Amino acid sequence: MNPLKKYFALLLAMVLCLGLTACSGSNDIIGADWRTWGITRDGGTITCGGEEISVLVCVNKMNATLYYDTEDQTPFGWVDYPITFGDDVWDLFKGIDFSDLNGDGDSDVTMWFDGDITLVWHWDAGSRSFEYQPDKSSTGDRRSPDEIYHELLERFYVLASDPGSNMDNVEDGEYGVLEAAQGLGDDALNGIGYLIKDLSDDGVPELVVGSLCEYGGEVYALYTLVGSESEPELVFEGWSRNSYTYVNAYVGGSSCFYNYGSRSTAESCQGVFTLSWNGQEQNWRRFYFTYAEDGDLDNVTLYTNTTGSWDPEESEVAHRTLDEYYELLSAPVVDRVISFWAIDCTESGLDLMPFSAWGDLVPDDGDAVPVLMGGALPFTNMETLQSENYEDGTYYYADVAEDGQVIVVNTVLPRDFLDDGQTLEDYLTGCALDLGEADTWSLQSVEKNEAYSVNMSYPVYILTYTTGRNEDTREWTVFAMDTDRYTYLYGFGVSIDAADDEMKSVYQDIFAGLYLSDGE
Repeated sequence: MNPLKKYFALLLAMVLCLGLTACSGSNDIIGADWRTWGITRDGGTITCGGEEISVLVCVNKMNATLYYDTEDQTPFGWVDYPITFGDDVWDLFKGIDFSDLNGDGDSDVTMWFDGDITLVWHWDAGSRSFEYQPDKSSTGDRRSPDEIYHELLERFYVLASDPGSNMDNVEDGEYGVLEAAQGLGDDALNGIGYLIKDLSDDGVPELVVGSLCEYGGEVYALYTLVGSESEPELVFEGWSRNSYTYVNAYVGGSSCFYNYGSRSTAESCQGVFTLSWNGQEQNWRRFYFTYAEDGDLDNVTLYTNTTGSWDPEESEVAHRTLDEYYELLSAPVVDRVISFWAIDCTESGLDLMPFSAWGDLVPDDGDAVPVLMGGALPFTNMETLQSENYEDGTYYYADVAEDGQVIVVNTVLPRDFLDDGQTLEDYLTGCALDLGEADTWSLQSVEKNEAYSVNMSYPVYILTYTTGRNEDTREWTVFAMDTDRYTYLYGFGVSIDAADDEMKSVYQDIFAGLYLSDGE
């Protein structure tokens, strides 16, 4: 996914820390010029399409951004690392080169870091982006976020699959999963899942473990990577009496969470917070809690603060009434956030991968199949039609709305594209039509989407077709992508009565947020 928007909050934070320290070689540039902020590590000249472009380089933990060497901070492009660096990435960085490595006349990118690390990207003129070259790179002993989080995921998988065996050895961050697994019983692996995604917009992905939306959509634990070795650190954890829910609102560029807790029959709390720019702290927008003075349940006061504290001495009496506060508890989470915090959001919960799939997505040879993931679906009361995890690591998931109007399919299959006269468009069209499982169909449109293709680093086609007749007619809109090894399909089958412009907007929002969990 395009990471450029993430850097502005990060750059601003670095500016506040570094002040207006001039970069080496830029001492003659003063004032508001971003080049005086001290955030560039290197620079050079890129040749692209016969044009020579002067760029400056900002080196981050998970990627590097190339900016035009101008007073206005305008991005030219970026490169994503296959590994993650820690807080000392600037010290580890040794240099960058823009030589043409493949003889196509355009500059490529080579970066060097301590630890015998060399990373290489070739410029792709079609997508106008740099594509990583694993066979020309060496990553030393550095790991990807997925590899770093793997040990935690193994632990959570065991907790969810056999909670009774871990009662005497529960660590911080695990209680909510253990509690949920005991309640869900045999359905725990389907109801509890995980997501690895950057939720604080600092370029470093967090690990979220929680319940799937249809099982409540709560967050049981959230981790981020810290320190020079990028080790996982628990940011917060939730359980039944201290629950957290993600809401799809961005405040200051960061993800938003709702918290509800209770510590007695008369004392409870509600709060909304965002993650700090580095994902390591909770920035409370407003925290409310009820307090029984001297334990008197007939003398309860509503307090508020912006620290998340339960201490009345660190808070002030809220302007809201107790009746308003209690009335809010019966409303859905989204309505609570809109009413009490005036934050616009339309849905809650994250699109987690169930642990029932996680165990099967890591074949014995360790060559994991990347999973196509994205934002939470805006549909409520979804029911599972089919959930299959195959021995080769591929999968097929299909869900339907309670009223039957919408079917959602997410599947990956081994690549079967024969380059013998068949075009990629024809191949993906055939795969997409199979989702409709109909003998008759009418193809409406097939279009390669350049924006999605750039986001995914693979060609993406959007196809629309109809199946069935009369009142049984269903319109399918399918995101179809082919990698070097797998074919991914993410499709919506909507009854013709529900297929309108608003629904098309839903597709666009979901498709724009899709990404591969392990990236190929």
